[in-house]
Amino acid sequence: MRFGFAMLSRRIMAILWRSCRAALCGVARRAMRGRLQQPCSLPAFPRKLGLAGRGALVAGVLLLLGACAYLLFKPWAGKIPGFEEVLASYQKTEAVLLDRHGDVVHELRVDRKHRRLDWVSLRDVSPALIRAVLAAEDRKFYEHRGVDWSAFGGSLREWVKQSSLRGASTISMQVASKLKEGLEPRNSRRSLWEKWRQIEEARELEKSWTKPQILEAYLNLVFFRGELQGIAAAARGLFDKSPHGLDECQSLLLAALIRSPNAAESQVVRRSAQLADAMDLHLDAAEIARVANGALSGPYRVRPETALAPHVARRLLENSRTKSGPDSVRVASTLDARLQRFASDTLQRH
Repeated sequence: MRFGFAMLSRRIMAILWRSCRAALCGVARRAMRGRLQQPCSLPAFPRKLGLAGRGALVAGVLLLLGACAYLLFKPWAGKIPGFEEVLASYQKTEAVLLDRHGDVVHELRVDRKHRRLDWVSLRDVSPALIRAVLAAEDRKFYEHRGVDWSAFGGSLREWVKQSSLRGASTISMQVASKLKEGLEPRNSRRSLWEKWRQIEEARELEKSWTKPQILEAYLNLVFFRGELQGIAAAARGLFDKSPHGLDECQSLLLAALIRSPNAAESQVVRRSAQLADAMDLHLDAAEIARVANGALSGPYRVRPETALAPHVARRLLENSRTKSGPDSVRVASTLDARLQRFASDTLQRH
């Protein structure tokens, strides 16, 4: 009886081991998308095991099978919103008062949590900023399909030592985290499962979005400094410029801020100088420090592009915060922007 039970348990464990080997090889092939050059194989089932070894093996096999099922069936998976859907749902934190002709009379902030301005098309962003961001965040952005596997391998080695994953997040992975609820890390570092979820969603994102769309969304959704979200708010708040007017030094500073938006000025300067060296830009470190001091040493101010009717705007636009949808930030009035501008200029001269 005892011998029969031992034989039966051994056969069950052997079957579980073979199933686990097949599942693991399937996951490996799926993850590498056919890039495996050699047949996938794992060790055969061991011939002799003690009682403790059998128990540990059964527990390990069951754990691995559960992990494989978790990865293969992806219970977290859901539909990635399309680029046009994200663009349509985007809302800036400034409400706009229009005159009788549809021209802007006044801009007024109505959301105190974040600071977002107009969505900026990629063609309206300084090429210097695009180069700096790609160099700082994802040098292989146009080469991979959502995941930089070489960088991820290095991150896995760190995970073995620290039991948490940090870094190796491509731009696609960061965008996926912002689009899917529950993908943002609960603390500064992700667990292995959280990182794998991020990888899967990034690969799904790359199937339906183009590279320019992913990069454009990233520049409009990422935080640069404090509450400044998106390149429009960061460029105006820190440098009083439009995104297309950023020079190389300002672009380096903004790219260095992405990884740690609230870093000390000295840290941002050091990262910017290192990034400049990596990009072979030959910029003077003293000039980088001077620009950083002007942008980061004091409180920033997002200056409205048009401010002709502050009192009327405050009364009409404050009510728009209770509405929802893209039309809630645009309110029409019977004012005339030309008359308001004429009156304002006359008062300033006299």
